[in-house]
Amino acid sequence: MKTFTERKRFVEQNFGKGKLARDGVNIAVTCPDCNDRSKKKFSINLNNWQCHCWVCGLRSKSLFSILKKFKP
Repeated sequence: MKTFTERKRFVEQNFGKGKLARDGVNIAVTCPDCNDRSKKKFSINLNNWQCHCWVCGLRSKSLFSILKKFKP
């Protein structure tokens, strides 16, 4: 995934529609752990794939480890 658009599309394919932050680097989606669809607080950095949920505290330095854990 080379372009920003490809990275954003990849995240949205795996986590659903996201909201891009004002900084243009982070996208907020529904957390796969706490799964509260009313709050999109799982923040993913589209440059380095670090992620953090502001509700339940789930965090990782690699989005791909989260995908392995929560996606069949």
